[in-house]
Amino acid sequence: MITTRHPRLLHAGQYAALACYMIFLAIPLLWLLSVSFKGPRELVELHPSFIPSRPTLDNYNIALHENDLVHAGVNSLKVAVLTALVTTGVGLPAAYVLARTRGLVARAGLVWILLSQMFPTILIIIPLFLVLRDLHLTNSHTGLILVYLVWALPFILWMLQSYIRGIPRDLEEAAAVDGATRLQIVVRVIAPLLAPASSSRCCSRSSPPGTSFSSRSSCSRARASSRSRSSSPSSSESKGSSGSDRSRPRRCSRRCRASCSSRSCSAG
Repeated sequence: MITTRHPRLLHAGQYAALACYMIFLAIPLLWLLSVSFKGPRELVELHPSFIPSRPTLDNYNIALHENDLVHAGVNSLKVAVLTALVTTGVGLPAAYVLARTRGLVARAGLVWILLSQMFPTILIIIPLFLVLRDLHLTNSHTGLILVYLVWALPFILWMLQSYIRGIPRDLEEAAAVDGATRLQIVVRVIAPLLAPASSSRCCSRSSPPGTSFSSRSSCSRARASSRSRSSSPSSSESKGSSGSDRSRPRRCSRRCRASCSSRSCSAG
């Protein structure tokens, strides 16, 4: 009854609940901001207040100048970006093998991923330290990147292989017909389809030079199959023009469902 008679009251209640939830989530951040403006004596009070009685900027001065917070932030950003790039570069081919291979190797890889997620992180700290010490990589960015790689690689493999399983094999077969190698299929077909907002520009009638194998080959195969089916005398006499018109968009949508819409393919 409230939804039909008082929609504004319902929307107001939803926004009020959302505002309360956001305030609840923001309380730790607001408290952290309040503490950053407090002095040493005010931090150790038995009854702290939310609003500082004597705000000061000495904490920011110490963090930026004495502790060199900017340099530490730059190092963290560099390590995080390099770790993401290395993990993606190593995990994408491995995830492709796990997703497309059916056998003992793929099953053993998936079992290893699941088992590695069950072990606590504290169990591998000492072995990692011993390995980094033998390789003379302690207290270096390279060693830290390797440690993060070991921690993040099982999760990346599990996520990427599930996404790759959702990509049709027809796109890879079409790219192989066009002369693409296995590495080119991974780089120019699988990787663009895993990227966000990549399917909207895949199937254009005038393909630019940078267009991947998936956009050109899948649509060309769909159009060629529709032409051969329409030019066949048995299919044209038995089904007629209306039957062939209905079958074209269905065939095209089955071929191009992962890279383009059936309307754009049938128009070509």
